[in-house]
Amino acid sequence: MDGGDTIALLIEDNFFRENRENSVTVFSQLYRHYFKRLFMTALKVVRDEYLAEEVIQDVFLRLWENEDKFHLISEFEKYLYRSVANESLNKLRNQKTQSKHYDHLSKASRSDFVENFLEEEELKMKIAKAVETLPSQCKTVFKMSRYQGMKYRKIAEELNISEKTVEGHMVKALKILRNHLLGLILLVSYLNWVFGN
Repeated sequence: MDGGDTIALLIEDNFFRENRENSVTVFSQLYRHYFKRLFMTALKVVRDEYLAEEVIQDVFLRLWENEDKFHLISEFEKYLYRSVANESLNKLRNQKTQSKHYDHLSKASRSDFVENFLEEEELKMKIAKAVETLPSQCKTVFKMSRYQGMKYRKIAEELNISEKTVEGHMVKALKILRNHLLGLILLVSYLNWVFGN
């Protein structure tokens, strides 16, 4: 299966709903897949790399916050391009002055951030720390699902609870983790694209 087929599968309603425990991974894959093309689209409008980056992050942030409405989007790629175009125009209207100094400072700050803060091991520690903040049962279910790769049915049998209860714990766990990790996920995905090319 090539990259295009994989992304097509990721945005299918049935796949997304049936794999909610993997929604963080799915979202990150979608972000990385579309970023470069969407960035160029935004750049044509705002003519400023910093603003173009901000446009893409804002669009995906809103998509993440409205994940429960994901299945209502009939043509996902067209939706993304339309959202980026609209957001770019909004940024252009609101941006009265553009400072090259600010742009250079921003890029320098991102470089320092990568070197001093977003090292791989530290990122892993932050994710692990966020997982440890989960309520006891949520944490147990989450670790069995994500770390041990167990299916909901098997987890339910092991813990002597229903599959529906397992699903409920996973939904609750993901909501909590999103609050801790959303900004980090977006930033890491973007920086992986920038510094990986």
